Amino acid sequence: MKISRDLKYTRERIERDDGSFFNLLEVKVEAAENLKFKRVVTDNREKKLFNIGYLRLLKAAERSVDNPAVIVWDAYQHSDSALEYFEDIFQNRSDIYMSLNAWITEKLRYLIKTKN
Repeated sequence: MKISRDLKYTRERIERDDGSFFNLLEVKVEAAENLKFKRVVTDNREKKLFNIGYLRLLKAAERSVDNPAVIVWDAYQHSDSALEYFEDIFQNRSDIYMSLNAWITEKLRYLIKTKN
């Protein structure tokens, strides 16, 4: 996936006097015809993940990250246990509860850190 250089992404946290805050996200485009609005709620999951990955690439470009790698995956239910899916790995660790999402995240971080 390549990002278009005519898109500029910025993010700013605005704090109010009472301590609350909001995030201001801005995407600037050079040519207005490149800007399209659509409802993403009805898109299929693959398209949503693609859009999320593209936004992450824009964020990385704004931070001047060279050759960014973006990993986007569709999370499981928060109640899904890693033990349910990988019983053989966790068979002697019944006292440890780890959600499937946490286990996948841990493994992804390890693979990235070790450049596998």
